[in-house]
Amino acid sequence: HEDLAPERILKYAREVGLFMPDFTFCMESGKHAAEVREAAAQAGREGITRTPTFVVGPTRSDGRVHGRVIVGAKPIETFREVLEPMLRGEASVPAAPDPECGP
Repeated sequence: HEDLAPERILKYAREVGLFMPDFTFCMESGKHAAEVREAAAQAGREGITRTPTFVVGPTRSDGRVHGRVIVGAKPIETFREVLEPMLRGEASVPAAPDPECGP
C-alpha cells in the first residue's frame, strides 16, 4: 500500500514529532521487521483487515484470541459496554463478532 511506503512513514513520523534520528535508525535497521511481518500475517489469518482492530477476550492455549471484535476508532463507551460485563462475570465471550462493534 503506497500510504505505507518508507518515505510516507518517515513523513508521518516527522508530522507527529518523533525523534527522527532514533526512528530512522530503528526503521532502517530492520530490527523489528520479522515481528511486524508475523503480526501482519497473524492479523490476516484472523481476518483483520483494518486498523485499529481490537479483539477483546481470552487468549486460547494455541495463542489465538477468542472474543468480541471492535473495528475502527470507537468511543470509550463502546469498550466499556464490552469489558464491564466481562469483568463482572456477567457476559460470556460471543462466538462471532457483534455487528454493533463492527465498521
